[in-house]
Amino acid sequence: FELAAGISLSPEEDSDSDGLKNIDEYYAGLDPKNPDCDNDGLSDGAEVASGFNPSNSTHVLHVNGSMLDDSGNGLYAETAKKYISSALELAKQQDDGRSEYIVIVADGVYKGGQNLNLDFGGHGIWLRSANGPASAVIDCEGADNARVLISKQTGDSRACLEGFTL
Repeated sequence: FELAAGISLSPEEDSDSDGLKNIDEYYAGLDPKNPDCDNDGLSDGAEVASGFNPSNSTHVLHVNGSMLDDSGNGLYAETAKKYISSALELAKQQDDGRSEYIVIVADGVYKGGQNLNLDFGGHGIWLRSANGPASAVIDCEGADNARVLISKQTGDSRACLEGFTL
């Protein structure tokens, strides 16, 4: 391991404190001395634990239904998009085919046309609630739950809806 990696590190240690053993980083083609190999602000270990590739840049977008309007850029909780569909559109527009997107939805009840018929458009977007299904509800307003998520095209199998009550 050390000879192949060109460094003097214990394979079982986590030299960069990112949550991954040196040997695992070596086999994944990552730098065991760099906790964030793609420089996206998320540690390599956090990305692996979330199912993302630490070699690809991961972008986080935020949604908060209590925002006054939808004019925020979604990059921070303080500038969150108001509607889920707006954050999904932003992720689709910015996707270069190599990046990964997580849309984090704040606690609340989301209803109305801009929070239904959500289309990932074949992109590898993870739509996740911030605190789980007890805290984030997509209200179908009496319609079939199938109205929440639609897919108009096939695409990335990493697309995921997680942590919501429908």
